[in-house]
Amino acid sequence: MSKKVLSTIFIVIGVVALGLLLLYAEPKAGENVESKSVSSNQTSQLTADLSFYDFGTISMKNGKVTKSFKVYNNQSNPVLVSKVYTSCMCTDALLKIGTKSYGPYGMLAHGLVPSVNQEIKPSEEANIDVTFDPNAHGPAGVGVIEREVTVEQAAGGKLILNIKANVTP
Repeated sequence: MSKKVLSTIFIVIGVVALGLLLLYAEPKAGENVESKSVSSNQTSQLTADLSFYDFGTISMKNGKVTKSFKVYNNQSNPVLVSKVYTSCMCTDALLKIGTKSYGPYGMLAHGLVPSVNQEIKPSEEANIDVTFDPNAHGPAGVGVIEREVTVEQAAGGKLILNIKANVTP
């Protein structure tokens, strides 16, 4: 066989293998991201109005999108928030307690994530504003994304907030 025929065969095999890999790696319709947070949120001293939000289809050309999650302390004692961090550099979170804002906080593995060390008093409500930047990954960042924001408490609990979007150019 000639080198040209062999090269063509290898390219076809590579394209088919890549296609199969992408087919099996793509999230299936109806998969629920919310289930990831259930076990982590059971130990949290904080609760949220939502643990999952789907932005739906968003366009890179329209820029950043933000969702505000309401967080509650239903305990009889103050809850100390020790850290807030995200699962990706394309996402950041801002903690708002009363009239004060803390952050924004980013990805744990990318640089120092400063300690928050802010109390949420009993029966007090706070907000976590989660902002996703669809342009952060460039042109290759199209498709379905799923990200998490973790709110760690000094007593060891973690509240996980999830977002999802289908990014288009």
